[in-house]
Amino acid sequence: MREEWLRRIDKIQYYAGGVWYDATITDKSISGNSLRVTCQTTDSADLTITQVRLLDIAGEVAGQ
Repeated sequence: MREEWLRRIDKIQYYAGGVWYDATITDKSISGNSLRVTCQTTDSADLTITQVRLLDIAGEVAGQ
């Protein structure tokens, strides 16, 4: 099931200053019972990230 979840994670977004920004996924893996998704921000602004969400291949929020 973890492999299916990992396959379906398509996008990471982060929330800062009232705006959702797209991040770039750089790695996805399974480690024991954990899914690990690594990303990099795509802006150069000095922001405080207050929320993160994962979107699946259908564009639905899979976790926040």
